[in-house]
Amino acid sequence: MDRRQTARITDNVFSRLSYIKNSTPVQIYRKGTSVGDIIRKTARDNVFVLARTKNFENDYHYAYRVMAQKDALIVTAGIMRYRLARGDLPDELVQLIQAGYIDSLPLDPYSDAPFVYRKVGLDFLLYSLGQDFDDDGGIRSSSENNVRGDDVFWPLEDN
Repeated sequence: MDRRQTARITDNVFSRLSYIKNSTPVQIYRKGTSVGDIIRKTARDNVFVLARTKNFENDYHYAYRVMAQKDALIVTAGIMRYRLARGDLPDELVQLIQAGYIDSLPLDPYSDAPFVYRKVGLDFLLYSLGQDFDDDGGIRSSSENNVRGDDVFWPLEDN
C-alpha cells in the first residue's frame, strides 16, 4: 500500500474510533463485534495502521474499568453512609437516591444497567458484569487463573 492509501485507511480508523469512543462495551458487544474487530476490519490488513492501534482495545476496556471503579466508589460510599445513618444496609440501591446519598445510579458499562448489589449477611456485594458481559454471581475475574468472572468492587479482595 502506498502512503495515500495508508492515510485514507488511517482516516477511516479514526472515524470508527469516534464511534467506539461514544459506545459502551456492551453496546458494541450487542452488535456482535468487538473493538478489535472494528479496528482490524477498518484497517484492512494495513500493517502500519494495525501496529499503531494494537493496544487500543485493551486501553478502551481499561478506561471503562477505571470509570466503573470510580462510580462504584461513589455507590460504596453512599452505602456506607446509609448504613452509618440508619444502622442497616439498603435493600436496593435506589434507596441511596431516595435518602439523598447519591444523585443517580451509575450504569455498568458491561450491562448498561446499575451495578449488581446484594446484601450478604451483615455485608454486601457490589460488582460489574465485566468483560465477559455475563453475570457470574459475583465470582471475581482473575487474569492469574484465567477466570472470566465479574469485576467485584465490594467486598475488597483479600491479599
